[in-house]
Amino acid sequence: MEGFSGKPFVVAVNISKGGIPKTSIDVGVVRAEGIVGDGHNHEKHRTPLQAVCLQDVEKLEEISAEGFKVSAGATGENLTVKNLNVNNLSIGMILNFSGGVILELTKVRKPCYVLDAIDPKLKDVIVGRCGLYAKVLREGDVRAGETITIVSPALNPSLYGLVLSGGQSRRMGKDKSILHYHGKSQVEHCVELLSHFCQKVFVSNRKEQSRLLEHKKFPQIHDSYHDIGPLGGILSAIEKFPSAAWFVLACDLPYVRRETIEELIKHRNPKKMMTGYAIVDGDFPEPLCAIYEPKIGEPLQQSLARGNLCMVEVLENCDCCILKQNHRLALANVNTKKESSWAAAFLKNKPSQLLVKRCNNFDRIKT
Repeated sequence: MEGFSGKPFVVAVNISKGGIPKTSIDVGVVRAEGIVGDGHNHEKHRTPLQAVCLQDVEKLEEISAEGFKVSAGATGENLTVKNLNVNNLSIGMILNFSGGVILELTKVRKPCYVLDAIDPKLKDVIVGRCGLYAKVLREGDVRAGETITIVSPALNPSLYGLVLSGGQSRRMGKDKSILHYHGKSQVEHCVELLSHFCQKVFVSNRKEQSRLLEHKKFPQIHDSYHDIGPLGGILSAIEKFPSAAWFVLACDLPYVRRETIEELIKHRNPKKMMTGYAIVDGDFPEPLCAIYEPKIGEPLQQSLARGNLCMVEVLENCDCCILKQNHRLALANVNTKKESSWAAAFLKNKPSQLLVKRCNNFDRIKT
């Protein structure tokens, strides 16, 4: 890698209220949504999967030598780095910063028309040299001079989303996935929640549900196992993508908020088989809003072979990272018409009561 030698480190931390250039600052406060104070001119860029943009200073120097006036922050990157060779890294790789921040590379940055402010030719010249986007796995402060350690994606598998929607809904008398609590079907709401944090999101359903209007617009994984509950949906997803980790969210949990998901993402432990919450007033794992690592596949198959279909019992015997819930309703499921009516009325009138407290109020009860 000509031009790239030595330990990777941060050259500059850059922000702007929107657009380019970005201005270098002394300390960047990194949050799940990006660096505090950094704005975007377009909503499409406001996503946790594009929270931070990284660019090589070597590439900027290379482009500058070609006659374009670029320097740290000029092309819109948040972190200008040296010795990293950003565009040569694989999506899914983890970057550990010496100050404590951890990022995961999520997608290649594509040049757009904003670069015309520098030179109309630049967006074509910079293709393949525009850097990468990353999501935030651990928040904190980042400064120029911090070193960067690259971790293989195999140690932190890509995270896919799975919306469990294949239940028979017998007690409800109507498919729970198409009920409305947030101005749209619950399956659509869950897909949108997970899409902020997962590289891909799939709907887990029965084959006969595939033509439902609420389902057909989303990628689907049909149950390979029938009438065995959530275990069948989760196993079907693991078998289709065995190297991925899965954020599983059941469609009958209408009280789940974005904050509920953010806390699990923040505390995810890939060394464990599962990261999730404990049920209220207990330390049993809640299986229907949780992150499952690839290694969970074997114990799930073994449980199925023994005829044990209870996910809670399976997880009790697995090495899991369990967090305590701070709100009784956050993971309450809705299975009957009476519960559905109450949930719809509550969410319409008192949604703010469901905000989950931030991570410093979460207690790990099993690590």
